[in-house]
Amino acid sequence: MPCLFSTSPNLVDAGPRITVAVMASSAFLKSLKDPEEIRKYDKQFSAVMLVDTGASCTMIDAAIAPFLGLTPHGTEKIITPSGLKDDCLTYDVDLIFSDHNIARRNLRVIESHLKQQQGIDGLIGRDILSNALLVYQGWANQYTLAF
Repeated sequence: MPCLFSTSPNLVDAGPRITVAVMASSAFLKSLKDPEEIRKYDKQFSAVMLVDTGASCTMIDAAIAPFLGLTPHGTEKIITPSGLKDDCLTYDVDLIFSDHNIARRNLRVIESHLKQQQGIDGLIGRDILSNALLVYQGWANQYTLAF
């Protein structure tokens, strides 16, 4: 079971954050036949994402999809903790936890304005955490995430 371990200067204020490479879904890339098309979409966005047990789904910042050239696949209605209701675009992506050789492929994620509002590029939600073990040691400013 591969583990991600991190120590934060102040885990209480910053939360458990991890750098993840976001890219077009491997299923989408596999469907492309033209080498030029493959090169067009074969790029990664290095995203600082917050592990969020309160988020039912994984989210990416609105700047990521245009950077990767992604096309939305629909919308999803979300309700934030403050009660804001919003229809958000959805995309299919792969998340690569590159320092730890862990990948979560062909995920449906929701777009939101996270960088501007919260200073992060995304949220790792319960859709991914449902297949993981999260140990949060606030007193030590450490967390472990295992898949």
